[in-house]
Amino acid sequence: MSPSTNTTQNFDITVIGIGGMGSAALYHLAKRGSRVCGVEQFSPGHNLGSSHGDSRMIRAAYHEHPDYVPLVRRAIDHWRRLGDESGQTLLETPGVLMVGREGSKVLTGMRESAMLHGIPIEDIARDDFARRFPGFSLPPDMKSTFEPGAGFVHVEAAVRQMTALAVQAGATLYQEETVLSWQAKAHAIEVITDKRRINTERLVLTAGPWIKDLLVKLNLPLQLHKMMMLWFAPHTKPAPNQPGFGYDLPDGFYYGLPQVSSFGIKVGKHVAEDPISNPDTFDRTLTQRHLEPISRFVKDYLPFLGDQVTRHASCIYTMTPDEHFIVDQYPSDPRVVFASSCSGHGFKFAPVIGEILTDLCLNGSTRLPADFLRLGQRFA
Repeated sequence: MSPSTNTTQNFDITVIGIGGMGSAALYHLAKRGSRVCGVEQFSPGHNLGSSHGDSRMIRAAYHEHPDYVPLVRRAIDHWRRLGDESGQTLLETPGVLMVGREGSKVLTGMRESAMLHGIPIEDIARDDFARRFPGFSLPPDMKSTFEPGAGFVHVEAAVRQMTALAVQAGATLYQEETVLSWQAKAHAIEVITDKRRINTERLVLTAGPWIKDLLVKLNLPLQLHKMMMLWFAPHTKPAPNQPGFGYDLPDGFYYGLPQVSSFGIKVGKHVAEDPISNPDTFDRTLTQRHLEPISRFVKDYLPFLGDQVTRHASCIYTMTPDEHFIVDQYPSDPRVVFASSCSGHGFKFAPVIGEILTDLCLNGSTRLPADFLRLGQRFA
């Protein structure tokens, strides 16, 4: 479909993809006075990509790598400010409990980040575990560590509120609109959608699982994976301030988040083992491949939950080979910046990634410590 020649708009900056990262970029750009528009093929807060599922964990003692800690701390500050600005609770901090064998990657990385950055964490004595965390199982060969300042973000609410605040600040939103192509020209970047032509001075690409189609010339080694989130009903009313949790087990990392709806406790397995080729057409149904290991984990380690799955949802991970994000300028044209491939642990960083993208758009650089996320020669 070709756009009408009568529907050409001009903007300083255009953001393609208004999920977690895109809504944050739209918000920061509008707040700084840019004449900005966002283009979203669905609607903000949809459940077809990577920014949905009621809640997403946030933690500062970051076991993935200590370089993330300054960024997640700034993200936490942003989430609090966004909550105040929107009048809606976006961030809750009941703490996060991590369990694993001594020497596990998760516990070791968590303690390293906490030590380097002065983050309060607590190793839980075995005798105190049952009293502190009723309903959780701690096998004899495992240890546990608690981060009291961690918690979760209300994910769909966060996307919708950042988008709404951006629009309040002057941003234009085009939703239910598909980008067909973009082309960098001498004096502007042309974006063609199924409804209009947009001429823009700068372009931000935050299209999540659809990013490969927009960055096809870079031939990035990105792999999409189907993930499943399951909700289980508890036997009894959850304890007040029930924490988020993670178990680092031999067959993968299992995680869960406190109850925020009538469906119960959300539980998932964070492991990239189900590749998909197309984010539009993959099978979103719950199969035994996903149900069996998560149900077994619940039975073995979360005795306060029943075996009834009250809800399930699919999610897409866009994985890089090193499992770190890519946040950078387009190699041949710095007018284009992009962020994606967040490898299943990116949503918590959305507001600070939006700030970094805004810095790159407006200033060509950022003072935030994000050089380790640049493309460079990481995949050469």
